[in-house]
Amino acid sequence: MTITELHNEWFTYKSQRIKSSSLASYECAYTTYIAPYFSGHNMMEGVNNKQMNQFIEHLIQSKGLSRKSAQDVKIVLGNMLKYGSMEHDIPLFTYMIEYPTAALEKKKDLHFFTKEQCKSVFKAMDDDPSGELLGMVIGLTTGMRIGEIVGLRFEDVDFDAKTITVNRTIERIVCERNGMKLNLSDSEVLSIASSGKSAIVANAPKTSSSHRTCPLSALPLKWLKAYAKVQKPERYIVGMGKKPIEPRTYRNWYYAKLDALGLPRLNPHCMRHTFATQMLHSGVDPATTASILGHSSPAITLEIYSHTDEDEKRKQVNAVFGKMFK
Repeated sequence: MTITELHNEWFTYKSQRIKSSSLASYECAYTTYIAPYFSGHNMMEGVNNKQMNQFIEHLIQSKGLSRKSAQDVKIVLGNMLKYGSMEHDIPLFTYMIEYPTAALEKKKDLHFFTKEQCKSVFKAMDDDPSGELLGMVIGLTTGMRIGEIVGLRFEDVDFDAKTITVNRTIERIVCERNGMKLNLSDSEVLSIASSGKSAIVANAPKTSSSHRTCPLSALPLKWLKAYAKVQKPERYIVGMGKKPIEPRTYRNWYYAKLDALGLPRLNPHCMRHTFATQMLHSGVDPATTASILGHSSPAITLEIYSHTDEDEKRKQVNAVFGKMFK
């Protein structure tokens, strides 16, 4: 049995059991990493411990994946092998994976906007307001992901409590790959590409921690109140339309606005990094920051954001020890 044959059976089986957005993510891992590596492998032999470790090493060393990303790919392959064991008696092995330790794993630099750069965005919102700019203000002050930002509606705002709730996320997913179609019945399909191979969908947040309520600071709240007076509750905040702007379109607008403001072209996820680093640098406890970000535990927040920039480290050390020797 080839990896393609196993995959096609597993895909059909799994498509009736998990969300289409999750299956689309699995398909990306399969197509990008699993299929090319195991193209000549007889899957009836299974994947033994040595072979799995070699695959993980390939993902990290040759493909440049992080430990977490390599683990995610392994989960997809593991699911396929479990199906193969159930349906075709493919042998299952116990794996002892030698991942690189945290100390040896190369950390990617996190980029974020400075306070002054954030103020440029806030000033632009006051000078020339728009729903698109309001999306940036919300991103910088709540740490929401781009799919969450474009999925916000005015009905998600509680003006009395001064909060906004993440009830959905917008994403474009591949709904047909290699002639195999995803079942989109679990998603709110907003539009389908003319080719029929991708669709823009609205999904509920993937985890309970991602479905969260964020406090609103004064600036976004001021503009949300102003727009809510003239917009229907079911309208989307970014774009003010009946349908949301898809993340790719908003990403293009975002980069154009950064250029217009003379700001560095940091990707939209850096708005999330900005919120997290500013919160932690200001002494906000990790548990509170994690809750607003939608992380399942403060440990995840600290693992991602523990290595701050050198200026901030120097500032904090001097604040503690600088006066001792004067």
